Parts: sequence; structure tokens; C-alpha cells
Amino acid sequence: MKYLVETNGAYSLHDLLGRQTVRAGRPSVVTPTAFIESHRGTRLTVLETLADEASDAPLARSKNEEELDAAIAALPREDKPVAKKAAPAKAATKE
Repeated sequence: MKYLVETNGAYSLHDLLGRQTVRAGRPSVVTPTAFIESHRGTRLTVLETLADEASDAPLARSKNEEELDAAIAALPREDKPVAKKAAPAKAATKE
């Protein structure tokens, strides 16, 4: 599980132990850590719960508001099934 979060002001927050940054001016995808949870509701607002496969990279590459909105819409949500790799088929054995 990951969160889509934004700061409640014009500042960034750096989670040094979690090695992640919540950027000022745009939503960010973060892993819930003690740091994130401690600032939740005070300095951070959690917008959505996302699947583990979600990444902040598409949001960081966005050049304008339209691209950012499209990148957010494409993020895998926690409540939506995420395509998983099929397990390799087991070989049939004769007895």
C-alpha cells in the first residue's frame, strides 16, 4: 500500500529514513512510514490509497497540469485489481 499525498502548505517534506520526499506544489506517491503517519492530518493530507506498484516517477515527469492529472488518473489504486504476472505452469508428471 502507498499513499497519494500533498502538503498542507508551500513546503516540501523529506522523510530521511524512508528515503522519500513530498514535493511542494504537486501530489506525491509515498510509502506509509512513521514519518508520513506522524505528519498525516497536520502537515500532510492523504488524498488516496494506492497499490504497491504505484510510483512517483510519472508525476515527477509531468510538465503541466494536464499531464499531472493524466498521471494521477493512471496510478494503480488499492481498490482496483492490479494485473499480476501469471504463475508458471507446472509440468505434468506421470506416476
